[in-house]
Amino acid sequence: MPFLFTENLHNNSSGGRFFIKLLMRIITFAVQHKILLKRNKLKDSKYIFGPRIKFVIFYILFWILFFFALKVLFLVSFCKKTLTFDFKSVAGVFYHGFKLDFSVTGYLLIIPLITLFVTSFFYGRFGHLVIKTYTFFLLIISPLLIITDLVLYKFWGFRLDNTPLLYIKNPDEMVASVSTGYILLGLFFSAALSYLLIRIFKHTVLRRIEIFKKGNFTERIILLLLLPALIIPIRGGFSTSPVNLSSAYFHADNFLNHAAVNLFWNLGYSFTNKETQNNPYNFFPEEDAGMILDSLVVKRASEETVLTVKRPNILLIILESFTSKVIEPLGGIPGITPGFNKICNSGILFRNFYANGDRSDKGIVALFSGFPALGNTSIMKFPDKAGKLPAFPRDLKHAGYHLSFYYGGDIEFFNLKSYLISIGFHDIISDKDFKTEKKLSKWGAPDEFVFNRLYNDLINKKDTPFFKALFTLSNHDPFDIPVKPKFGKDNDDNKFFSGANYTDSCLFDFIQKFSKSTHWNNTLIVIVADHGSRMPGNTAPESAENYWIPMLWTGGAVNKDTVVSKISMQTDLPATLLEQLNITGSPYKFSNNIFAAEHKGYACYSFNEGFGFLTDTVKYFYNSNAERLHLLGDGQTDQAVKSGKALFQTAYDDFLKY
Repeated sequence: MPFLFTENLHNNSSGGRFFIKLLMRIITFAVQHKILLKRNKLKDSKYIFGPRIKFVIFYILFWILFFFALKVLFLVSFCKKTLTFDFKSVAGVFYHGFKLDFSVTGYLLIIPLITLFVTSFFYGRFGHLVIKTYTFFLLIISPLLIITDLVLYKFWGFRLDNTPLLYIKNPDEMVASVSTGYILLGLFFSAALSYLLIRIFKHTVLRRIEIFKKGNFTERIILLLLLPALIIPIRGGFSTSPVNLSSAYFHADNFLNHAAVNLFWNLGYSFTNKETQNNPYNFFPEEDAGMILDSLVVKRASEETVLTVKRPNILLIILESFTSKVIEPLGGIPGITPGFNKICNSGILFRNFYANGDRSDKGIVALFSGFPALGNTSIMKFPDKAGKLPAFPRDLKHAGYHLSFYYGGDIEFFNLKSYLISIGFHDIISDKDFKTEKKLSKWGAPDEFVFNRLYNDLINKKDTPFFKALFTLSNHDPFDIPVKPKFGKDNDDNKFFSGANYTDSCLFDFIQKFSKSTHWNNTLIVIVADHGSRMPGNTAPESAENYWIPMLWTGGAVNKDTVVSKISMQTDLPATLLEQLNITGSPYKFSNNIFAAEHKGYACYSFNEGFGFLTDTVKYFYNSNAERLHLLGDGQTDQAVKSGKALFQTAYDDFLKY
């Protein structure tokens, strides 16, 4: 059982402990229930919980054990790889995968619970027949998917999802990696496994519901209450974010993460996101789009060096929803961010810098991987795809940097943890690392506690060079900050101003303290936002102003104080930073070196219904639903329109291919 493998495991989640305790209570109840029946010699029809509740308990146990066995089967099937890990790591597969297992069990219980409730009003075999047919169907289909998953994993290196749909028009390519012998052997084992599972189910669970008598009132109430209660395991507990694939990601080696993932949860998730199978931006032949994009991207080395140190320590501070609309030196509203305004006087301020998307998961991928945001989808939602992206933290790690990531909230939100692990981070600080009394907001630990943790770690840091990234959270709806709101909270704009002001004070306090440390002269600090905000003013989603964010390079390792007016964006950070460090890493197809003279400057951004593009003279957005271009400038538009279309067409094609 999964709970047998939890002893001494690191990074235990409260959600995991919740479900383990729940399962143990269910088992205890089942044992006590059987003792009471024997002791009091009560008939099932008269006993308060009745045979239907007993059946539910055994049905849950059947599926939990089934998913446990699947993990064993996966590890045994790739035993050479499994044996390279210690017991603690292998045990983590069962512990960290339990949330997804119980989530799937919750889904599977919906039809049986409805059936049991309806049939509690009459006598007969109807309930038995419905549940038998339903479960036998699952046990016939499941082995086929299990064997297919094991075979394809050997060739593809990721768990079965909706990727085969990409090849549905070309079945020859779909099975190109698998021989006929594998297919026939797979069908044989699938049939054998189905037969075995059906036999086990019949003799351990199904025999308990051959014929049902009418249920009593208490039994019906319990069944009725259990139905809405399924949302708890399905959603993954009571945490802010629902369960996702990141719940199963715990190890630096993706093999163990893949082993922990529930195959059926992964399949269901990928098919509910199947809208990503078609590129909504098919404007040019693929080769033409590639040529247009190549003419846009400039990666050559900079003529100027802005750093005083060849291998500086690097701090990347990502500010939640920090729009330039509230940054006074950039032309924003005065008085909201006095701390940031002062810091702007020391370093390189990028005046015309833009976010690529409107959500944190899109912004973080753009910053780390130089990959553009894609409308109403996000590559971070697909760990196998996101893990294949280039990423400058990985390049820094290969260059000898020590990596760590700080966030006061749920690190599994939007599959953030799996992405961070895949790009090189393994030292990750999140809400679980802060005491309960410091988790004062809906999202977790407010910014002041996270900055303090980072500062304390820095002053004790001896290994250099290091790369540390911190992601704030307090400037996010509902803006429940642990201080009196400076601008009040009588409307959305004032709540936003107060949240931004609080984060700004935490940032400024950190910079002031860190500037006195021994690391200051050898450290580059990059301060940037994850995305902009519609507040203040409720800016339209398609407006470029909605994506206008600050970026500032400061710290003792920066050799000049200046303002860069060239238009640039989040995806430009990898190429710009790595060129300054003289690191040649993975190719960043969409990333420009901002300091290269040949780069004339442009930015693009994506919203749910389309994308926008802007240069010094041209600004437009394209609505893909209406297939309509909206021009917002007077410059030469033909090349700019082609550039934007080619960029997003190529990005979406790459997303589908990953």
